[in-house]
Amino acid sequence: MEKTPYLLAANMSDSISYIAGISKDKRNLSILISNYEGKDEECTVRIKNMDGKYRLAYYIIDSSHHLQIFREENASSFYESHVTIKKNSVIFIYAAKSSFPPEGPTVATIPLILRLRILDPFFALLRFLYIVLG
Repeated sequence: MEKTPYLLAANMSDSISYIAGISKDKRNLSILISNYEGKDEECTVRIKNMDGKYRLAYYIIDSSHHLQIFREENASSFYESHVTIKKNSVIFIYAAKSSFPPEGPTVATIPLILRLRILDPFFALLRFLYIVLG
């Protein structure tokens, strides 16, 4: 938060938290919305006093997406939209006068053998031996 050139808004709560900032040259606007504790929530995204025309991209991070674009829109001096942010997810909104950053890499799936909870003691022992002997 401290490195954001111009911090526009920030809110931390038990359910929905967000932070918004704009670049020094005022060509790129970033909004990060997270929902880690609460139920699925409908949010209103409202951007006022934008200088000129912008393109917006909505990226999502959740259990099956890693910075995947799920919505693109155009905006001018005033923009308002609604988005549902599901529990345990993050939405990153990027508004730019130029191009968007590319989508993130695909999410790696965890092999079935590593998802079996019954093997946790075995892997804990392996970690311990690695630390002690390593």
